[in-house]
Amino acid sequence: CRMSQPVDLQVVEFGLGTEVFAVPVKLVREILDYTPPAHVPNGPAHFVGLTDVRGQGVPTLDLRRRLGLDPIAPTLATRILILDIPM
Repeated sequence: CRMSQPVDLQVVEFGLGTEVFAVPVKLVREILDYTPPAHVPNGPAHFVGLTDVRGQGVPTLDLRRRLGLDPIAPTLATRILILDIPM
């Protein structure tokens, strides 16, 4: 019987209200200070627009809205996480 070695998983933690979430570091391309995304009409409520990342428009979602939480105004602590999620 082989004992498996524990796996160290590095994550980026973020809070939404009183909840804390985490994503694996390997999925995080970068963390940006908040700037308002460029609006794109006719998208779902959680799609807030496109964020310019070095000349490339990156789809930006409001995870609060996606999870059914009330939206709040951005603060100085608000960040945009750019994730590379395999499809």
